[in-house]
Amino acid sequence: MTKAIIKLIPDLVALTNDRQAVINILMKKMDLSQAQAESYYKRAMRREAKE
Repeated sequence: MTKAIIKLIPDLVALTNDRQAVINILMKKMDLSQAQAESYYKRAMRREAKE
């Protein structure tokens, strides 16, 4: 599940380019807390920067 969420985030960013909107989507759709969603977002963005 974690890897799936991290792979999903760049697609969400491409759609909205709004960090808070992506975090809100993660919170609602994946039933995550704000802190969890932000953590996933940060991890995904670091991963994207490496590629």
